Amino acid sequence: MKNLLLSALLLVFFALNSFAQISNGGFESWSETNPDGWVGAKTQTSYLIISKINTEVNSGVNACGIQNTNSAHARFTTTALSVTNANPCTISFWVKGTGQVRTGLTDGGSVYLAYSAYYTASTSWTQTTATLIPTFTSNIAEFIIDLGISANLVIDDVEITGLSTTPQANITGFSFAEQTTSALINQSTQTVEIQVLNGTNLTALIPTISVSDGATISPVSGVAQDFTNPVIYTVTASDFSTLNWTVSVTEAPLSNTVSIYDIQYTTNVSGNSIYYGQSITTTGTVTAVVSGQGYYIQEAESAWSGIYVYTTANTPSVGDNLTITFNRNYTFNKH
Repeated sequence: MKNLLLSALLLVFFALNSFAQISNGGFESWSETNPDGWVGAKTQTSYLIISKINTEVNSGVNACGIQNTNSAHARFTTTALSVTNANPCTISFWVKGTGQVRTGLTDGGSVYLAYSAYYTASTSWTQTTATLIPTFTSNIAEFIIDLGISANLVIDDVEITGLSTTPQANITGFSFAEQTTSALINQSTQTVEIQVLNGTNLTALIPTISVSDGATISPVSGVAQDFTNPVIYTVTASDFSTLNWTVSVTEAPLSNTVSIYDIQYTTNVSGNSIYYGQSITTTGTVTAVVSGQGYYIQEAESAWSGIYVYTTANTPSVGDNLTITFNRNYTFNKH
């Protein structure tokens, strides 16, 4: 009886492995502006507005908002996952919003499977499911959630079954409090490129890092490093295989043209704008003038969209459209 029981347990173990699922499918874990385990190398970030949603989610605390600003479809992908040739994979997720969405799969290089049929979202949460059969074996494959033209969706509770259980040694998330944009993580070349605010001290930056399930990293997350030159991180998979990753950090250009919202909105615990200490240019409409002291400019009637300009050098009129360059020594009042 003991031998029979052991055999049964082994069968269950292998069956569970064959249906390994994606991590962070519920979008509960985020590094800065991106969900961990998502925004892979094939994500068309220049066309997508990605945001954390924490109201009216399907389950848990967070969901992922994705808006397509492209004049054609746009891809939102996982980071690298392992698939096996001819082994069916099923991807399902809950979606609501406006527009169409479909699913696909790439080997991480130039091979793409045919997309599933488009599904038209509604204002209510609905689950959509597709089965994809890989024509390749790849450990840097990316599953695609593809948004149609003008689609504006919220996605939650993604499940992918049929993944290969090959252990991985990838960096899936990398961020600094001082960064200006999300890190560019290339699973194929094992490189991370990230930009921080101009004037940032590169000698003692503290990164927040996430890695593949079951993997470890050295140096560890949360420990200050000198990023004056590229830093090598070693990721060790659960089978003890390793990959060396090169992380390069650059400072943002000294002069930036940004929206008022970008200047005002911040998640930094200090409360400082992410452009604090930089020379930047912005535009807006004068909405009020304080005689002899300054004036207010706004770009929209919404939160984080106004700035008070303290100056006696010029006195515009209400309704004037201004382009203003701030030097490195300014502070902001939020309106």
